[in-house]
Amino acid sequence: MKQILKLQFVAEVLPDLSLKHERPDLWRYYASRHIGKKLVINPKLLTKRRTLKQNGAVHLYFEILEEEAQNKGLTMDLLIKNPAEVPITRHMLKDFFRLLGKATFNKDSTADLTSKEFSEVADAFERIIAQRLDIDIPFPSIEHLDGRVSNI
Repeated sequence: MKQILKLQFVAEVLPDLSLKHERPDLWRYYASRHIGKKLVINPKLLTKRRTLKQNGAVHLYFEILEEEAQNKGLTMDLLIKNPAEVPITRHMLKDFFRLLGKATFNKDSTADLTSKEFSEVADAFERIIAQRLDIDIPFPSIEHLDGRVSNI
């Protein structure tokens, strides 16, 4: 059976068409072990993904929204069509956020969203929460995040 090894090397294409590898030591090690062998290279443009601060902010946002929704006695059937009146939790909010990302950008994980795409999904999510749940809490700023990062 043929073994398929999936490795990823990130490199920048320079004006002279040479490559500037992000980890040249790793590339040299790998290439030196495969001299004379053919490699299949699948070029893919590297896009900037959502930041760690965006990820932390969205989890803080889910926590704040969960608390507010539970204080108001709100249930998920107000947010999505669901016959069961179940309490709104941060995990359900995260799934709903993920669904918005999938519907808008066809990406299964928020980790695959670019920073710009993440911001667009967060804006849409915030509008939906305000309209359907009557909870008008803005998406956390960096100051909010810095103050509560230990709770995430």
